[in-house]
Amino acid sequence: AFLVALTMSHAVLAGSFYISPNGNGADGRSWPTAWKTFRAIDWSNIKPGDFIYLDGGTTSKIHKGTLNVGASGAAGQPVTITRSVDSGHNGIPIFDGGSPSGIGVKISSRNYVTVSGLTVRNYTDRRNQSKSTGNIRVARSNNIIIDNNRLHIINRGGVFIENSTNSRITNNNITTSTF
Repeated sequence: AFLVALTMSHAVLAGSFYISPNGNGADGRSWPTAWKTFRAIDWSNIKPGDFIYLDGGTTSKIHKGTLNVGASGAAGQPVTITRSVDSGHNGIPIFDGGSPSGIGVKISSRNYVTVSGLTVRNYTDRRNQSKSTGNIRVARSNNIIIDNNRLHIINRGGVFIENSTNSRITNNNITTSTF
């Protein structure tokens, strides 16, 4: 009984949040009330151990803009940003920068964040070649995991990490049109 109670209390502590252009934007706590855009995320509600699920539609769903991660996790309780496993939302969430648009996922001054199961493509800044842009950018952050993502690079991009420690980039598929 004690083990069951301990397991259930951990499940209650971890929150699930949702991003979908089809949500009503109310509070992000379900698919019907999902935040519509990355900018709409109320990061003050995101706590260590929480999951942010991205709508992938039935096969795929396009998300535009930059996801600026605004919360940290803790040791053993990362904030996890990933694709949904729920039926009807478990397709591939695709971050699509389209034309020159900077960064797909930006993690700056955060700790214990996992980004997994996403496709991030077409992010670059052709106007400023010396600028550190790309698909996923990590700066001044620690214990970040970038795992099992698909990154398609145009011009320049990929995963850019600076001034960060204990971070892992594993099992990602990175393709490019040109170098």
